[in-house]
Amino acid sequence: MNNPNINIRLEEFSLKVSVDGLGKDYQYAFYLYNGYKKVDTIWYGDDNFTQFDIEFQPGILSVVCFIRECGSLESEIFKSKKIANFSLPRNYHISEGGLAEVLKKSSRFNVLTSNYNFPIYSNIQTFTKKSERLYIMLTAAVKPSDDLPVFNRLMWQDDFPGYFVAISDPSLLKIQKQSGGLGWYLGCADHPMIFELAILIRQIATLLSVDFSNVYVYGSSGAGFAAIKIASAIDSLACAIAINSRVDVLQAQTKALDAFCMSNEISSITQLEENYGDLLTVIPEVKSRSCRALIIQNTNDKYYYESQFKSLSEITGMPVHDINEEINLTCRMKLITYNGPEGHVGEDRKMLGRILTISDKLK
Repeated sequence: MNNPNINIRLEEFSLKVSVDGLGKDYQYAFYLYNGYKKVDTIWYGDDNFTQFDIEFQPGILSVVCFIRECGSLESEIFKSKKIANFSLPRNYHISEGGLAEVLKKSSRFNVLTSNYNFPIYSNIQTFTKKSERLYIMLTAAVKPSDDLPVFNRLMWQDDFPGYFVAISDPSLLKIQKQSGGLGWYLGCADHPMIFELAILIRQIATLLSVDFSNVYVYGSSGAGFAAIKIASAIDSLACAIAINSRVDVLQAQTKALDAFCMSNEISSITQLEENYGDLLTVIPEVKSRSCRALIIQNTNDKYYYESQFKSLSEITGMPVHDINEEINLTCRMKLITYNGPEGHVGEDRKMLGRILTISDKLK
């Protein structure tokens, strides 16, 4: 058999495949690979061409072609070149019926709510059995040089014992252009983003038949702040996991606050505090225990430990425990410390198992 040419090309949401250089007395089968994983198969037929639906296959694609003479059971294997499929993800509106289907098929898509377009990464399509838990991962600060959207802790997704859905903050598209930074999932004052995102997460959990008590919202720094706010808005039984979190956004005076104020022409921090104070701090949620929450702080992150975490303990009267202690978990919230590296950095991946174990036992 002469060496054939395996030609592939992208065309909208299809990958076109054709085989050149052979006569008519052959049959062809095709495997589609995304990286090293086989994701689709077309069995033997007489056509030397085919196409694959790749709408839900962003990544590095290639095709393996099996060719045999008609009437023979022996085949030869030929591989195509590799091609990158990083077309823009489709947008799905929260009110449309396609969200359930896209959750099953796609790893990368956007969901439109009334006022925001949320970039989402999900591993739900990789599950062969139903999971009872849903972990929502939020995005913290970004750099001016980062390619957006940014999804945090993607490399950890297999460590979570349940569905992993990362939802990036759409306001970062505007804030990053100025100086990089953090969106806090605030949105704008006319339409607070926290509540629209909570509705979206409730809908995802419902479509997956995950009880709200098994929904965990995870974030660090400003995303830890957002995790507490969003979990409280989802349901009183939802759980926030907040790492090295800020307590009060007003103290930060970030670009996110400028964007939040823009629609209502708020001109001062005093005016902002009077009109939206409860939205910009987690103290009301922690005082009222409005969700289950595990609030974790690195003691070597000096500024956040002294000005945020310790003040939260003093204001709420909650005791503080070391992460390695045997902890009485007959409560809805816990304040936990650990001894990590100097500065405002994320937690070590090795801590995740302990974090999830404690969060599972919050009542």
